[in-house]
Amino acid sequence: MDNDGRICLQPKLPALIAYDFLRRENKVIRFWRDEFLAWTGTHYKVVPKVEMNAAIARFMNSAVMLQKDEVVQFPTNMKLVDEVRTAISWDKNVLISPTREERSSPGGESADHLIPCRNGMLDLNTAKLLPHSSEYLFLNSLSIDYDPTLPEPTEFMQFIRSLWPDYNGSSEGRSPACRKCSGISSPVTPGCKRYSC
Repeated sequence: MDNDGRICLQPKLPALIAYDFLRRENKVIRFWRDEFLAWTGTHYKVVPKVEMNAAIARFMNSAVMLQKDEVVQFPTNMKLVDEVRTAISWDKNVLISPTREERSSPGGESADHLIPCRNGMLDLNTAKLLPHSSEYLFLNSLSIDYDPTLPEPTEFMQFIRSLWPDYNGSSEGRSPACRKCSGISSPVTPGCKRYSC
C-alpha cells in the first residue's frame, strides 16, 4: 500500500492481483460450470462476464505500482483483466467442481430437502429453519420469510383438496417428494398416484 492507502500491484503477476482482489472483495465469489457466482446472503446469483471484468478493472484502476522508485497509476488493460479473471476462477476457494449439482450441500450431497427463504433455509424433513450458508449451492431463494406460526392457508388447501380429494392433511402415506408434479418436496403434497411417486 502507498501512503494514500491504495494497494500496490505488480502487472506481471495476475495470480497475485487475483489474490488481492479476492481479499478486498466484500462478497463470496465462486466459479462453477464456466460462470462466476456471487453470494447474495440467501443464494448465489450469476455474475455476467462483463460485470466481473468491470469489478476487476475498477479494482486495478484504484491501484498503483512502483516504477523506478516512483509510485504511478497501475496500468489496466483488457488482456490483464482476462488473465486476472482466469486466475480468480482457478483459486481453490472459488472453484466449485463442475460435477457438483445445484441444490447441494458442502459435501456435494443433495439438499433438495432445504428451501432457501429470506430468513433462513427451511428443512422440510424437520420443519426447522436453519441459517443461510454460502457453502450450499442454491441459485435461487424465496423472497418471503418462513413463519411456522401462520394459520393454514385455507384457499390454498381448498385448491389442494380439489386436486386430491382423498387428502386429509395427514402426512401418512405421503411421498417425501413428487418432483414430476410439483418440482419440490412439500409437506402439503400428497403421494402422486399418477406417477406412482
